[in-house]
Amino acid sequence: MVKSPSRGRLKTFSAKLPGCQLQLRIEVEAEELQEPLEKTYRRLASRVSIPGFRKGKAPRYLVERYVGREAVLKETLNDLIPRLYEQVIKEQRVEPFAEPKFEIIQLEPPIFEVTVPLPPRVEVGDYHAIKVTPEKAEVPEGEIEKALERLRKSQAYWEPVERPCRLGDAVVLDIEGRVEGEIVVNEKGHWYRLLSESTWPAPDFVQQVVGMSKKKGKEFVLSLPLDFPESRLAGKECHFKVFLHEVKEESVPELDDDFARSLDWEVNSLEELREKVRLRLREAMEQEARSKLEREVLEALMGFSEVEFPPILVEMEIDQLIREELRRRGWPSLEDFLRNLGKSEEELREELRPLAEQRLTRSLILGKVAEKESISVEESEIEAEIERLSAPAGERQEQFRQYLRSQGKESIKNELLIRKTMERLVEVALREEPEVPGEPTSET
Repeated sequence: MVKSPSRGRLKTFSAKLPGCQLQLRIEVEAEELQEPLEKTYRRLASRVSIPGFRKGKAPRYLVERYVGREAVLKETLNDLIPRLYEQVIKEQRVEPFAEPKFEIIQLEPPIFEVTVPLPPRVEVGDYHAIKVTPEKAEVPEGEIEKALERLRKSQAYWEPVERPCRLGDAVVLDIEGRVEGEIVVNEKGHWYRLLSESTWPAPDFVQQVVGMSKKKGKEFVLSLPLDFPESRLAGKECHFKVFLHEVKEESVPELDDDFARSLDWEVNSLEELREKVRLRLREAMEQEARSKLEREVLEALMGFSEVEFPPILVEMEIDQLIREELRRRGWPSLEDFLRNLGKSEEELREELRPLAEQRLTRSLILGKVAEKESISVEESEIEAEIERLSAPAGERQEQFRQYLRSQGKESIKNELLIRKTMERLVEVALREEPEVPGEPTSET
């Protein structure tokens, strides 16, 4: 620790800590306490009732005996420490970045320590030297056909049939299962898809049902699975009775002009649909290629940049992540959310810590680039983004819009700033001729 010159009846020592923090140790001499102590005694005397004395009239030694010397000192220091801290940081020209953390080391004579968060230190490398090569967004013909087939199957419907059921069909069943006379499965009118990998309510159940006809029943015995929900029944033999009400098969439309026109794609032929599918796939590939470019540029930038920040910023970022998650999932309170997750708040915070550190590092680096490039976000851009985000809210659009303006405006502004900065970085990285490199900057 470095000892600072004494100021009156204070001794101060300071030391730089890792993570952009400054530790101050402040020792208060007894004389410095006299006036604050007297004020505390007068304040306490007016609050406590001491037999034989009106409030405010009891002598100091009785007040001290009544409430205790330690309580008097603590109340005095609770008022005195913030004032002494402000005095010291002003004298030492320290600019705190966030609220400090106080710790009383000794009550008499008072010694306390203050951990002061300092502004983050960000050193950005020469991002003008980053070069990336964009991928060409070419859609293979096979991907178009696969997309059309997926689209065709998405329009499939179930059609009743009068034949025995097969794998892949959907059936409506009554299912009763008994173990040692106890009913353990009881389903009426159960919609059941006959898939070979199905294991509910027991392995090989599907194979027993396949081949049954409408309005027919069947009985058979199967062993319940070892992971059956009721462990006492796991692995035991179960006597099943099933009755099949209905059989339906999947009907997939033909891939033709009529199918194309039946969709809400504003096309009149299969060829027009194919071309529209090609364009959408290409747009998706271009977006993915763009995202990959941004990731490459950001990884390169973070690789030769240095960032250091006080731990309190990570805690603030975790707070922000939790608020975003509550808003995204629609939970009214953190307590309800934690109860649903089955986690404590400490466990959730530790789980989010790596992501918070990553987001914070990215944000600080991009913020420095935005500063160097004079990138800013206008109020009109924030309002446009609020409108875009609130549009899907339907009847609650105005309520959501007001919420974003009051609670999410700063977050939206930061996200827009990051987006514009990434656009600038990608623009620089795609230039064929390198720009004149800028000097790396450092800020403490």
